[in-house]
Amino acid sequence: MSIELAMQRALTAQSHNKWLGPKCRNGKEKAAWADCLRLYQDTIAELNRTIDSKTKCTDFPGWLKAGDRKLLQTSSPTPNLVVAQDGSGNYRTIKAALDAAAQRSGSTRFVIRIKSGVYSENFDIGKNLKNIMLVGDGLRFTIITGSRSVGGGFTTFNSATVGKF
Repeated sequence: MSIELAMQRALTAQSHNKWLGPKCRNGKEKAAWADCLRLYQDTIAELNRTIDSKTKCTDFPGWLKAGDRKLLQTSSPTPNLVVAQDGSGNYRTIKAALDAAAQRSGSTRFVIRIKSGVYSENFDIGKNLKNIMLVGDGLRFTIITGSRSVGGGFTTFNSATVGKF
């Protein structure tokens, strides 16, 4: 019952929020408004998944196959693409590798190995990128860092180094 109420309120809030766009007076207000719209869309999508009667609650998420549960116990899987700043891989940036992965057909796991280095980039893993696995060379060896901030003109929502939508 409370989830249905949350859904009703999210839909109402999204509806009210849509008419605010034309009232934005500058770029910062427009960016904040766009973030709100995206957050409402994401909230509604998650609530729909929660309400779905086909969803079963188990120890593992439904998208994780039984054979995949031992991933953390095994050695790294064979990568489909390799990212290396020195040019020894398929791509020099993680974003470029994700863009290439988005062009693939099928929905089998797609592994991107990120070799040692400090990667100064921001990227989103979009809804069209399913079953993507990023594997680095270790905690102290593969570092992904971004530099977006509110002071730099980004909204808090858009300042994440790695985003998922």
